[in-house]
This record gives sequence, structure tokens and C-alpha cells, in this order.
Amino acid sequence: MKLRNNRFISFLTGATALLIGGGEISSSSKPSFTGSSLFAAARKVPELTSTALRLHKIYNQQPPHDRQLYDILQVLPNATQAQITESYRSLSREYHPDKRKRQSQHGANKSSNCNDNDAEQLQLQQLQQAYQILKVDSTRIFYHKFGLTDPNLAVLLLLGPKLHPNVWRQQLGQSQMAHLQDSSSSSSSSSSLNFETLDLDLMRLIGYDEDILRHDDTDESPTLLEERRIHNIAALLVEQMRPIVEGTIDDVAVYGHMIAQQCDRWKRLPLGAQIIRCVGRAYRHVGQDFLQQNERRLSGNKGRYIQHVTTDATVGLRKRWHSAKHMLEAGAFGVKLMVTEHFWNNKTPRQQPSKQQNHAEAIEYHNKDDEEEDSFLPFGMNDEHLQSLEEIEERRKRQQEDAAQTTILQALQVEALWKACKIDIDRVVRRACQMILSGDYFFFPSYTAVADPAFVVNRRTGGQGNLLDHGWVATPSGNTIDAEQARLTAAQTMVMFGDILVKQSKQGTSWKD
Repeated sequence: MKLRNNRFISFLTGATALLIGGGEISSSSKPSFTGSSLFAAARKVPELTSTALRLHKIYNQQPPHDRQLYDILQVLPNATQAQITESYRSLSREYHPDKRKRQSQHGANKSSNCNDNDAEQLQLQQLQQAYQILKVDSTRIFYHKFGLTDPNLAVLLLLGPKLHPNVWRQQLGQSQMAHLQDSSSSSSSSSSLNFETLDLDLMRLIGYDEDILRHDDTDESPTLLEERRIHNIAALLVEQMRPIVEGTIDDVAVYGHMIAQQCDRWKRLPLGAQIIRCVGRAYRHVGQDFLQQNERRLSGNKGRYIQHVTTDATVGLRKRWHSAKHMLEAGAFGVKLMVTEHFWNNKTPRQQPSKQQNHAEAIEYHNKDDEEEDSFLPFGMNDEHLQSLEEIEERRKRQQEDAAQTTILQALQVEALWKACKIDIDRVVRRACQMILSGDYFFFPSYTAVADPAFVVNRRTGGQGNLLDHGWVATPSGNTIDAEQARLTAAQTMVMFGDILVKQSKQGTSWKD
């Protein structure tokens, strides 16, 4: 009796494992399936692969790039797929139109019910969009780490103007149209959860503006494109610093708060936090270097002259250190990507013979141990059915493992791409800041174009007109500000802007207590 009970437990456990694995049982087959084979199948319960656990470890340890979709589904950023699905089903039932329609039939105010139905329809649409992104790792990991859902968008954002200018212009134009449509509609009625578009304001920070969008010359040399980016960055930064340098605002803290509000929007865009952090550090480093170099003036004192030379050497070493650091980070991630890809490419061929050998040894062992047992199962399965079901389950696990590996590799590729492109962004922004502070690119009135020949001639000759004759900055009142004082104020403003950008890129991203 005890033997029968044990075999019956083995039968129940094995049948449960087969049903969980998705196998189908045929009742027309003859009952010739042994209990030992079922016991071998029962031990292989569905389990998470090591790669899937590694993916969830990313969600558990790294703060999210943006929390909007997690907040819509009312889950934590480290929620499992089961928790996300459960929350989505619960919320979708709550906002389902049929349920709300039955509730509205008992209400008295029809106009308010109509408004509520519109709001609930919007919430249901946002729920569906959020769930589509977070329900699978292939889209969730890119949203969690970079704020995007497609790795191709990262390539288009960072390398599009250089590699595929026509596609980049088309995508940016579509983004502008979508932004205008969202702006024309009320904020309450907008249902856009768009993480697949480019933002022009964010692109301006790294030197791409409307002129490049309208530019038809696709054969532009990289050197000329970089020079245009430098001038675009300098023009944008100059106009942002003008109110502080000219002294036209009473409270600098309020102006800084406005910059911080812009950063709060930028950092939630695809790769937005990474971009504004890189740009902010470049602002801050160039401003600090300029202030350190001009802290002590050459006044005939030998000691002060030595201090000034020492400062220049320190600044030069620090610049080289920052450049070397960025290159080392990019190289380290590139090596990590190649090693990971090579390891996983060679892992599958090595595992197949080992798995087949272990499977054969397990079947041989249990058949030898229970070769005298009679078949007793009523379901009519045989060894061929079990082997087929095991192959299906093994194939399913392999597919899940391959999908998880592909997702992790793509995430590493995006991160390695960003580390490489960060070198270019840092260099271009630094050159723009240095051009402003060196005097090669002066402040100019808002109505003057960046490449106005009259402005350039007037600045270089310094003779005839009343624009920038005696100073660096021409105020709207017609007065000029001392060039040295304006440069020092501009450097201090760069440091302030850099601190704001770096701080806002990190603020509000941590979800742990």
C-alpha cells in the first residue's frame, strides 16, 4: 500500500509538471507509461533561468530612468512580471468602459459622468501603453535604464545626424509635429506616452538645431558639422547666460529654478538624464578651470607669477585626466560587450552535449532501478510522449534564455554606444564654452544673428560702430560691460548651470528607502 501511495504521488507530481509545461495528454493512447519516467519528469519543474534572474537584478539594484510608466501601473520599479500583469488586470477592470457604464446608470449628473468617462478612457489607454512596454524585458530594460523602448532610437539620437541624416531629419520633424499637436491640446486630454521620438530642445544642448534639420547637404564633412555644432551650443548658452551677465534679473535663484524645471523635463526623455549630466559636467569643468586660472592676476610679483603657472599646469592635467577617463570608460564597456557576446555565443554549443548526456544518464538510472515496476497510469502516455514534452519544455526554456541574453546584449550595446558618444559630446561642449570665455565668440544682442557679418567685423575691428566697442556685452540700454568682468561672470554662471544640470539629472531617480 505504501508503494502504491508513493507511486500515486509521483503520478500526480508528474502530471502537474507536464500540465505546467504546456504539454497535451492524449486519452487515446495505451497506458504503457512507467512511474519512474514520470518521477524523472516531476523533478524538472519550471524555473527561472540564470539570465532571467540577472535581468531582474538590474531592476532591483539600478534606479529607473523614469518612473512614469511604473506609477501608471502602480507598481515599484523592481516589480516582477507577475506583479505587473496582476496590477494591470486589476486596474483595467476598474477603468473598463462596461463597468463604468453600469455605474454611471445609477448617477444623476450626466455631464459629470461624461467627463469622468473621458478621463477614465484616457487612463485605460495609458494603462495599455504602459503595460505594452513593461510586460516584456525586451522593451522594459531599455525604458528602465535609458528611458527608451527601442535600441535603434539610441543610435538615431546619438549618431543619426552623422550616419543617417535624412532619417534623422524625418524623425525629428515628426517629433516636432507631435509636440505641436500635444501643445495645442489641453494637458488633461493628452494621452501621449511617447518614448520613441526625438526632442529638439534636448538636441540643441548637443548642437543640433533647426538649421541642421533644414540643411539639405548630406555630404557635409564631419569637421564642418562639428564646427556648426560648436557655434550652435555657444549661441544657446550665451543667450541663457545673458540675463545674469547683464544684470537684468533681480533674483538669480529664481532664474536657476527655471533652468531646473527645464531639466526635469529633459531628463525624462530618451537618454535625457545622461545627456544633461554630460553637458552639465562640461559646463562646470570649463567654468571652474577659467575661474581657477584667473584667481590670481599677474601684477609683477614673482610669487604670484609662479602660482599662475602652477594653476595652468593643474588645469591642463585635469583636462587630460577627464579625457583619459572618458576613453577608459568607453574602452572598458567595449571590452565587456565583446567578452559577454563571445561567452554567450560559445555557451550554447557547449551546453547541448552536456544536457543530452545528463538526460540519457537520468533515464538509464531510473529505468534500471524500476525496471520491474508495472505501468499503472490511466492517462495512456508512453515514453515517447514524455520525451516529446520534455523536448518542448527544453526548447521553451532555451528560447527564453536566448531572448534574455539578446536583451542584455542590446542593453550593453546601448551603454557602450553612449560611453563612446559621450566623448564627442563632452569635447564639443567644452570647445563651445572655451570659445565663449576666450573672447573668440562674444555675447551679442538677441536680434543679431549668430553669423552676422556686420557683427563679426565690428567685433574684430572694434572701430566704427557702437556695438561692443569698449566692452564684451552690449546691454539693451546701449551700455557695455567690462570684458574681463563679463567673462568672470559668465564662468561663474557656467558653473551654476553645470551644477543645476548634474543635480537635476540625478534627483528624483532613487526609489529605494
